[in-house]
Amino acid sequence: MNQENVAKEFSLPVEFDNYIEGGIALPPKIVLEFKTQYQKVISIQRPNDKLSVIGRIIPAPAKYHDRSVVVLPEEWKEAYNFSSSSALCKLIEPSFAKKVQFKVLDEDESDSLPPLTERIKDKSVIFKGHYIRNGGNICKVLSIDNDRSQAIITEQTLLKFGNGPDAEQYYLDDENREESIEDITTGEKRELTFKNLHKVKGVDDTIQRLKNEVVYPFLDILNGEESNPDPMGGVLLYGPPGCGKTEIATSIAEDLGVYFDSIQIGDLASKWAHQFGKNLKARFDKAAKAKGGAIIFLDELDAFAGHRSEMNHAHDRENVNVLLQLLDPKNRPPNVLVFAATNYLSSLDTAVTRSGRFDTKIGIGPPDETGRAAILRTKLNKYSVDSSSITEGFVKDIARKTIGYVGSDLNTLVEKTKTYQKARARKQETNTSSLPMIKEDLLNALQAVTPLCETEMNIERPSVKKEDLPGSEGFVDQICAEAELMFHPERFRTDIEVKPNQAFLLYGPPGTGKTSIANAVANELNILFKVVNAGENKSQWIGETVKNINKLFENARLFRPILVFIDEIDSIAQTRNSAESSHASDSINTLLTQFGDSADNENIIFVAATNRKDMIDPALLRPGRFGTNIEVERPELPNIKKQLKQQLEEIPHQLTETQIDSLANLLYQQKRTQAEISDYINSIKRHLVFHTADGDKADQNLFKNILSPSPTES
Repeated sequence: MNQENVAKEFSLPVEFDNYIEGGIALPPKIVLEFKTQYQKVISIQRPNDKLSVIGRIIPAPAKYHDRSVVVLPEEWKEAYNFSSSSALCKLIEPSFAKKVQFKVLDEDESDSLPPLTERIKDKSVIFKGHYIRNGGNICKVLSIDNDRSQAIITEQTLLKFGNGPDAEQYYLDDENREESIEDITTGEKRELTFKNLHKVKGVDDTIQRLKNEVVYPFLDILNGEESNPDPMGGVLLYGPPGCGKTEIATSIAEDLGVYFDSIQIGDLASKWAHQFGKNLKARFDKAAKAKGGAIIFLDELDAFAGHRSEMNHAHDRENVNVLLQLLDPKNRPPNVLVFAATNYLSSLDTAVTRSGRFDTKIGIGPPDETGRAAILRTKLNKYSVDSSSITEGFVKDIARKTIGYVGSDLNTLVEKTKTYQKARARKQETNTSSLPMIKEDLLNALQAVTPLCETEMNIERPSVKKEDLPGSEGFVDQICAEAELMFHPERFRTDIEVKPNQAFLLYGPPGTGKTSIANAVANELNILFKVVNAGENKSQWIGETVKNINKLFENARLFRPILVFIDEIDSIAQTRNSAESSHASDSINTLLTQFGDSADNENIIFVAATNRKDMIDPALLRPGRFGTNIEVERPELPNIKKQLKQQLEEIPHQLTETQIDSLANLLYQQKRTQAEISDYINSIKRHLVFHTADGDKADQNLFKNILSPSPTES
């Protein structure tokens, strides 16, 4: 329907800017507030430039029902230059068109409409004739209680049944069959194409493991390949937010064509005692009635099942006990599979994670370079891209630079790229659709996006270069060589088996550059870098330090390859017979366990630093732990000269070569460390900034006056 015909049909001026065929979604509270109803026509105008769109009102997803928002379709986003991936904005004042009844679509047109909801929810607002999807099944609402034009869908809502999981068809050969939600089932053996699961990029190894250990065995149960099958243990996915845990579970359910119920703790909350457990059991019971099979997804499992020993209220412990019973495969039918997700495995009660309840536990970290490139290609392919600018090589280069980014970070990166493309179009007064993305848009977006690993986990990209550490280059090379043996053993002799060292202790006076050495190693290896101040991780509370150590190793294993730098390790690893209390020695035992032979620390480099090596428990200094000890001393005279010359390049000065040598000798005699020399040069800079004009140069007197007695010397 073109713009002129739409205007004529609705008696509207032709000047409106966009017609939204897919509909504009409003929550019920807004529909009631404006005394209208679903399927009527609405026009919404953006205040700043008076652009307007028109479309019919459709139900907003249930999670927005209590909010004053408009849920925007993709067409709206294109028209209004919105970059938010959620397609959500605060309510802009709507005005309802005078023509109340939307044009009735022809039958072939209505059959081509996509489902207006992704899957059935307990409280989805549906109107008669609405197409919905439940897992892989497509249904049409035939009738609703009391013959209302819209209502809350319930288990009694009559549906017209259609086979799945392919959502291409929205009709049924058997026109007379009507079923309730519990009876939805294909009744046929299912063949998997993994149409949805293969859209999840960057987690190929995880997907292959899930296919072999979970999907195919569960499919055999659903297809009746096994007689009297035992229910399968659950699947626990753990890892940082945004890495695809929910998307994986949802995609598996859609590919299998089974009933899918995503449960969050907020869905079960109640002010009444024992009601939480009853609500949870009711959801499991409902899934058990789905004859075509069901997947229950427990999102943020740690909110359900934290450590009972840390819970202050009896009813919280009771809720965990109820969950433990429901997670036992013996208490559910074989056609119900449980998935769960958590950010931290160590946050869960140990009874929850034991085998039997969750037989498959998979950590999902950020994608590797190949995975990041695949995600970027998939996201960029949705938009107009200048292939001569954003080449395959350029995408690979961006993938290399975005180490540590999870899938949601990469999605944000592409959305930001679109924002910069549109800003460029506005500047050139060009239509956005005619101006493709170029690499400058993507590079600008890269500067604007801060990945989750930096904002929430203090994991960063290293920035120190080896050549900026005069005298310490050998230390960097020594650690890098061991790391290369771990990361790329194929580059070395294969006829001799040597286990690489992966934990190093740097010891020496403060300010000698131990942190910078670790940073430079990570930079040379192009891996992530995490700094941990052991003193800050130490807690007075019993068990808290142990928990922090376990979480550190868990994060490192998810974000590998990574270099973990533990500063002031002596604060949590003092000799046990000198420890302040009994629980202080627990931290050492925990470290020993994490470095044990059974621990999975592949592709992780550990570098620790201390000023007091003599205080560290000897057990931690054995081979296999921090067995490689490197003493980092104050710099020798040649290295002081080299550091001075490097840093003096940043200052306009009048020093001759002889005067620089003299200054270096003085710093050496004062036993200055690398950090003290850097601080000295920074003091010169600050004096020049505050007390001189542009172009003025620092003379020898300024260097002498600012050179105070060395703290080491005094």
